[in-house]
Amino acid sequence: MNRPYTLLCDPGIDDMVALMVLCGAGAPPAQVIATAGNVDLAAAVRNTAGLLQRLRPVTDGITLGAGCDRAVGGPYPGQGLGIHGDDGLGGRAPAPGPHPWPWPPAAGDPEPPAGRYLVTSPLSHVVPALRRGDPLDITWMGGARECDGNATAVAEFNAWLDPEAADEVLRAPRSTAVVPLDVTDLVTWDAADLDAFDALGGPGTLAAGACRALLRHGPVTLPDAVAAVAFLRPELFAWRDYAASCETGPGPLRGMTECLPSDRPTASVAVDVNAAEVREVVWASMSALARGLADEPWDGAASAGSACVRTT
Repeated sequence: MNRPYTLLCDPGIDDMVALMVLCGAGAPPAQVIATAGNVDLAAAVRNTAGLLQRLRPVTDGITLGAGCDRAVGGPYPGQGLGIHGDDGLGGRAPAPGPHPWPWPPAAGDPEPPAGRYLVTSPLSHVVPALRRGDPLDITWMGGARECDGNATAVAEFNAWLDPEAADEVLRAPRSTAVVPLDVTDLVTWDAADLDAFDALGGPGTLAAGACRALLRHGPVTLPDAVAAVAFLRPELFAWRDYAASCETGPGPLRGMTECLPSDRPTASVAVDVNAAEVREVVWASMSALARGLADEPWDGAASAGSACVRTT
């Protein structure tokens, strides 16, 4: 985990918790690129900037970019699933300070480092790199292997937003690990868990407050946080190699992912998970993050910095 990587996200409550888990585990991304998805692009950048500022100094050195606001073939078909609230973070979005998140002093705009991506959003942004032939190492929260979808009866949300991008990446003979709804839905949190996060204070309270907006739908699932753990601790998951693809045609099957046994697999897909251990990693990471920020002011005021958010 010492190699740099880029987090592609569309915050999103579970994207927020995923970022906290990564930072608390001592493996923050080198770069975060915010894309449209759960919210529009402007809100995604604003939410990400606010989170990075609230989590300082743990997040110092992370660069922020603005990514895609449309799918490979045209506008996204929608945004959000009606569960993240108007601001995308359950009414708890931290407002950025008077200046956008600062870039570190460097000449020019940094490229995404090393071709490693943790993607908790549509795959639209990585398609240009794929087409250039860049070496890519992708872990993607997306798709539904055998379970029902959460955007349509068969389609998971990130795949449904941009099926063409999902299909192109999943079919590519590159290194792609897929963390589908089948396994993320096996890891849940209840009201008592959220109370325990709240008791941590600081980031735990922020996460708990946002996640409580999800309780009305039943036990809380945080697919992107589970994907972050899969990125950090892949041994907690069972993986199987498949020839993977995504349905791109019109009609009710659009966005459905398909994983077939093959002697020419294109993706490694998580098929099972040690849910108790994943919960423990999330708890340990959130606890460590809260301890790391215990001496920092947590009054909602964002840190100021030199202004620069680029479009990538």
